[in-house]
Amino acid sequence: MNSVSSHNLQLGDARAVWPGLALDNSYARLPKVMYSPAEPEPLAEPELLWFNAPLASVLGLGGQPQELITAFASGHRVPFGARPIRRKVAQRPWGAPEPRHGATAEIALGEHIDRCFQRCDLSLQQHEDSDHDLAGAELSVRNGLHQLLMGEVLNAMGVQAPRVLAIAYDDAGGKLDQARASVIKTGESPLTIGAFEYAFSQLGLAELERLTDYAIARIDPALINSDTPYTAFFERVCDKLAVTMAQWASVGFIHSKLDTHLTAIDGGMSLTPYSGFMDNSDIDRIRHPSDATGRYAFSAQPIAAHWNLCRFANVLRPLTGPEGKGSGSRIQGRLDGFFNRYEQHRIGYLQRPAVEPTRGTPRSRTLSATVEEVVEGDWSSIDRFLTAYGGHALAGDRDPICKPY
Repeated sequence: MNSVSSHNLQLGDARAVWPGLALDNSYARLPKVMYSPAEPEPLAEPELLWFNAPLASVLGLGGQPQELITAFASGHRVPFGARPIRRKVAQRPWGAPEPRHGATAEIALGEHIDRCFQRCDLSLQQHEDSDHDLAGAELSVRNGLHQLLMGEVLNAMGVQAPRVLAIAYDDAGGKLDQARASVIKTGESPLTIGAFEYAFSQLGLAELERLTDYAIARIDPALINSDTPYTAFFERVCDKLAVTMAQWASVGFIHSKLDTHLTAIDGGMSLTPYSGFMDNSDIDRIRHPSDATGRYAFSAQPIAAHWNLCRFANVLRPLTGPEGKGSGSRIQGRLDGFFNRYEQHRIGYLQRPAVEPTRGTPRSRTLSATVEEVVEGDWSSIDRFLTAYGGHALAGDRDPICKPY
């Protein structure tokens, strides 16, 4: 796979039309205290490393010259209709007593409305979330490719995860393994527990209610007509998180960082540089290099999810409390039954046929080896990797089932 030269790219207007891209900015219509305006940091000498044409086709995006795709992916141009923002969140590491507050590493561009009237969040990532800074070091090519591979594999296995639409990198240094990257992603949820925790602790009841009403309208509008919409909403989030944990367990996936600002309430969780699969049937497998206690281990993921739900229940208490005495018992019952529901879903997923790599290709070795080979210049290894998981017949590349938004 060859990179696309764009050294002679004519930038012109900072905004440009991408045929088929219909952006809305519903999150940016929330109170301005919930986000801050942001502008991409253009790469100095951008090259297009990857463009996910099958994903673009699923989203209904029209063709564009590679130079313009490079301009979008590298931050030189912003799609027409985008309103770039950084969402404000509370980052509370799993088990930590107090959160830190800040803005997300990703720049939210808006929500693309596809031909089925479904919303798909579009974001640009140029910095990496770190243990010490929400928008820390510049994104590396290695971690950009890692997100691409993990997203494609998980979607091929029927597990919801963000997918990479395009990757650009800065060719100024001449060394790919040291180059800065810029990634356009789809499907990464803005509705994390950290966003609610920020509204609860920093903004007040009115903003928390606005954010929760917005989440209900996006995830399950039917709950608006419920007598206890906030309690029913919490129950739905509990069930969704139990399904997500069960899907991860059924394919041996380790997220490696279930902190509040990364734990999405609707499944589209941001992938980390340490996300990956188990090498073997070691339920205590740890992938995060600084995890000395095993809190991010494979076996600890349902426990971490339950801990996040407890934080979420505490955040929603000002809204669920006025819904009646039965509200508290329903929430506690949902929390108490979380592990039973998780186990039921896990057993159900394990009984389904799974998408497996070709014989003799260990999953974890394929991931790491592919990243290394691409960094060394062997672009065809990406295609070999994706072919091992079903090629372009991946589940995520099929036309979506049309459901009204």
